[in-house]
Amino acid sequence: MTEFGVRWQEFNRRDELVMKEKIFKTDKAREKFVEKLEEKDNFYQIDSWLN
Repeated sequence: MTEFGVRWQEFNRRDELVMKEKIFKTDKAREKFVEKLEEKDNFYQIDSWLN
């Protein structure tokens, strides 16, 4: 079973840069999540895509 994931950085409530990771069952679900993620005010950057 293939998993799809993304690692990104964002600012937390104390304005500290933190790294997060999320795994998805489908590429489509990951793409939808990333689209919403990039619209957030505290989003900084995508670090890596996991396949």
